[in-house]
Amino acid sequence: MRRLTPISVLIAALLGCAPPAPQSGEESIAAPASLPSGRWLAADGAGESALVFVPDDGGKEIALICSMGTEPTFRVETGDEAFAAVPEAAAGAILVGDVAIEGALSRMATETGDLVQMRTAISETLLTHIRAAQSFRLNAGDAFVVTGTVPPTERDGFAARCASIAGVAGP
Repeated sequence: MRRLTPISVLIAALLGCAPPAPQSGEESIAAPASLPSGRWLAADGAGESALVFVPDDGGKEIALICSMGTEPTFRVETGDEAFAAVPEAAAGAILVGDVAIEGALSRMATETGDLVQMRTAISETLLTHIRAAQSFRLNAGDAFVVTGTVPPTERDGFAARCASIAGVAGP
């Protein structure tokens, strides 16, 4: 059974809780031409840190989460309806700026609707990409969600918290 930490309660309130997903590889990809507007919320709990993008247009939130379970992981999750037709374990990618980390989506039904996520291991390279990224995106086939521009202080603080959780050197 998954133990809910304070950060998990925040994420559950915004998106729902999510199960683990497979790890993935990396490749480079172009960033979207325009980014949505919105605000960023940061939250920390025991062994977890989250940075949540809340779009101004009322769309679903996108959560960036670093956590320590059996291993340190970074995940992106959302309840966006764009993923409604995407099957469990569909091939997809987390885009951290212009770097794509490929893997498979996992899906979970929550009280507020379906939640999809993808996760990967935290590494010094990933943290360097997080610190340089202007936005984040989750892709699967034609379905995707993208965050707005991440303020440098939010981005750097999140990368530092992820490094601390993972016990790896920060960029």
